[in-house]
Amino acid sequence: MKIAIGTTNKLKIAAITEALKPIFKDAQFVIADVKSGVSDDPKGDEEGIKGAINRAKKARDIENADMGVGPEGITSKCSYGTFVYGYVAIVDRNDKLGIGASAKVMLPDKLSNMLDSGKGLAEAMAEISGKTKNELRMEFGTNGILTNGMYDRNKEFVDATLCAVARFINKLYEQ
Repeated sequence: MKIAIGTTNKLKIAAITEALKPIFKDAQFVIADVKSGVSDDPKGDEEGIKGAINRAKKARDIENADMGVGPEGITSKCSYGTFVYGYVAIVDRNDKLGIGASAKVMLPDKLSNMLDSGKGLAEAMAEISGKTKNELRMEFGTNGILTNGMYDRNKEFVDATLCAVARFINKLYEQ
């Protein structure tokens, strides 16, 4: 089985591989440098899911893989605050689709206000945390910094991947 991962972000690749390797033991994982087709800082579930699906389908098609996996980090605002989390979409050759989300971490008001004023999440978080954009994207993640390392970006995308793969491993989805 060939599984194409639609990102070049090493942290997301490692998380997706970590989640799927025990399930698809003989899988060959390949990387596809694809765009999400949504904004660089997706806001809300619809845009986040669309970006994840786009990545999964493009990766699958470019690599002629059995499955494509697309990760997308997003923020979402509601009356209780702004949250950061991730989605993962998995699409097989028959267009069977699984979507999973990670846990959500509430952003501090200062960070939420910076996003509302037009700053990107990585830029705003780098400004208030002292970490570089690269450290945020490839190591800690916003949620890792906000939870003092208890729930980092790796765990975010492992969890979202495990939730997305449910569609492919549980017969209840076939009823």
